[in-house]
Amino acid sequence: MQRMESSGGVATSGDPRHAIVDRSNQDDQRDGHYTVCLHRTLAPVAVPWMAVPDEQVVPDWCGYFNPDDYDRFCAALEEACGCYGAEGRDFDEGLLTMYAGHPPEECFFSLSGLATRCRDSTPADWDSICFRQVAHWVEGQAHRDRLTRTPFAEVEPLLRVWLSERPEPTYQGGQPDGPDECFAVPIADGLYVSFLARVPELDDASEMTVLVPNSAVTAWQTSAEQLLESVRAGLRRLPPPIWETHTVRVEDETGCTPVEMYLTTAAPGTDIPASSWAVLLDEVAPAPLPRGAYVLVPEQNTLIVMPNDETPDAETSWDRWWALFHVANTHYDNADHASRVTRQSFGFNPFDWYRARPWPQRWVDEHQAGATGPTGHR
Repeated sequence: MQRMESSGGVATSGDPRHAIVDRSNQDDQRDGHYTVCLHRTLAPVAVPWMAVPDEQVVPDWCGYFNPDDYDRFCAALEEACGCYGAEGRDFDEGLLTMYAGHPPEECFFSLSGLATRCRDSTPADWDSICFRQVAHWVEGQAHRDRLTRTPFAEVEPLLRVWLSERPEPTYQGGQPDGPDECFAVPIADGLYVSFLARVPELDDASEMTVLVPNSAVTAWQTSAEQLLESVRAGLRRLPPPIWETHTVRVEDETGCTPVEMYLTTAAPGTDIPASSWAVLLDEVAPAPLPRGAYVLVPEQNTLIVMPNDETPDAETSWDRWWALFHVANTHYDNADHASRVTRQSFGFNPFDWYRARPWPQRWVDEHQAGATGPTGHR
């Protein structure tokens, strides 16, 4: 036994072992001091002040794994999720939460089937098994397959409009007419209509919105015209859009010119992008369009219309054109990438629908170089 002096009832030794105060030996007490006995047998661990972690517990939903296998499974799944920016997920409840579908939204996926497939495979294959499954979840593969197997009459009420400058490939290297690529209808140079559908939950996944693939349209034996008329009919059943007047003031050395245009938002309670109304503009325009209109679709929730009131005043026409250019680029630049449609302007009339109206190349170059807005030089 080793002796040392202390006072106040607290050991002063820096030794990390447990200390026991021994008051039994009255002879060792001197002037309020007492003996502290350090029992070496009471120090069974190297760092007793640190909590010892509990042994890894395997959740009941995959109880067939031993702790090492469960750790290996979680590591493979974590790496796969990390490829889609979903690091740091907790898998102990048997559910994976991540953004998936189109447009991306928070979805839930059961891990039970994935864990079973890994159990029945060699651990060397677990990384690729997990990656393929997470990729299919994110891309909504099972939901798109479900659309292909569902009769068109059941899907038709679910269809919604999705506009894009060009259809983005579902898979790297995919061809536009590939069965897994989204079906798209060109309505002008640089403007396409694709179709969204809300698919109910599946055995291992929550409900999800996905783009209708070519394979589904082939299985339904429908045409582009039928699909467009279906979504137009669906829009007619909704409350019409709400139009607001928006004024842009164009300033130059000659003074200030106010330019008015209309911006629309979807009516409250309607879960559709405001840009969807572009396919029904001839019926819901904010004002009569005897000369047609200029139309902007910079992002999914913005539709801008300016009636074509051409006048002999060339200066005023250029002011209006410059104001549209500024508004299109402002909305496009401020939108998140997934919501962007196009910077392009389109001419609209009820007879031949949309035609692209390219901007002057000098304006495009100056905007890319960081030029000023509507108060800048035209």
